[in-house]
Amino acid sequence: MTDEQNRLQAVSRFKHLDERITKDLNDIANLAAQICNTPVALITLLDEDVQWFKASYGTEVKNTSREVSLCNHTIRQEELLIVQDTTRDDRFQNNPLVSNDPHVKFYAGIKLATKDNFAVGSLCVIDFEAKTLNEHQQNSLVVLSRQVINLMELHWSLSTLDLEYQKTQQQKLAIEASEIKLNAIFNSSKDTHILVGANMEILAFNKAAAHFACTKYKRKLSLGDSIVNYTDPQIFKQFLKSFFACAERQDD
Repeated sequence: MTDEQNRLQAVSRFKHLDERITKDLNDIANLAAQICNTPVALITLLDEDVQWFKASYGTEVKNTSREVSLCNHTIRQEELLIVQDTTRDDRFQNNPLVSNDPHVKFYAGIKLATKDNFAVGSLCVIDFEAKTLNEHQQNSLVVLSRQVINLMELHWSLSTLDLEYQKTQQQKLAIEASEIKLNAIFNSSKDTHILVGANMEILAFNKAAAHFACTKYKRKLSLGDSIVNYTDPQIFKQFLKSFFACAERQDD
């Protein structure tokens, strides 16, 4: 896969967040706006064609076309991107979000990078007037971005574990159901069936086998008993030969 395909695969981990994590992310967006003194703050995911707003402050918009996303530039660099006046920046001045409504004038964003180093989106702040950020505001935005990706990755890890647990439980139920069916067939059979371990110990038996042992040997079959105790002496040697021949085939 290409780097972009791998990045999009990483983005898919975070596309479906539950209400608890969304509330926490909205709180961080709110805090970012307060610290940076901006009317808008966003936590974005950059999918193949859409920029999703996973949390926001100051806007009700839920997504934009990725083609017009200002964060396209943010995910391509390591450092905080600050654009004091978008109308004077060649990368932004012709963007519809700048030249038309809502007329974004100031932008600052830091990419959200996963532990496996895929830039999935950004934490950004926006204003409609030209401005800049002081050192404290810049450092705060970087720290908050780390908290965002940590929360998102923790949510994804817990969700993955939960799905694996549910899958394991479903497999367990399926196995138990199969065992019930097999036991029903095993016990309803009129033929004698005895399951014997490598040391000739009895592991399982059906009702027909129990009845046979009781009738033939006047003994009650018990798990862990040696099958030798229920073998006719006249065929004992042949039984041993056949038993070990089967055991050797099992090992192969």
